[in-house]
Amino acid sequence: ASNTTWRVFDWNRLDQNGGSRELHLEQALAAIDYRTGPVHPVESTTNSAGGERLVQCPYFSMDRYGINSAEPVTLGDDDKFHIVAVTNGQMQVQTNGRIERLSVGEVRLIPASGNKTVFSSSTRDTEFIAISSH
Repeated sequence: ASNTTWRVFDWNRLDQNGGSRELHLEQALAAIDYRTGPVHPVESTTNSAGGERLVQCPYFSMDRYGINSAEPVTLGDDDKFHIVAVTNGQMQVQTNGRIERLSVGEVRLIPASGNKTVFSSSTRDTEFIAISSH
């Protein structure tokens, strides 16, 4: 592990004097371990709740869901924690008879001891990401 950062692009940000910040292209290229590649794309799969599995390891998985009112998604009541983040649109979250609305950028935690939680939306373009423990 290292706490060194080599700046290869700086999103056109400026320093305190209005100039471009220094880039570290040579240092960054020298730090690359080319023996670890190439990395091959992983094909996504569909999980049991209808989401697109993006990442999976022994400890957690990350899924992307597209929802609407006709096809709600249910998570929780499974002894796993779930971290849910809205990436597009708005959705309703219903648990224990309580309903709340979440918008883009808002995040909710469903604890491993949490009850069944239903996610729905009245629009067709609502998406969220769920990170779930294993």
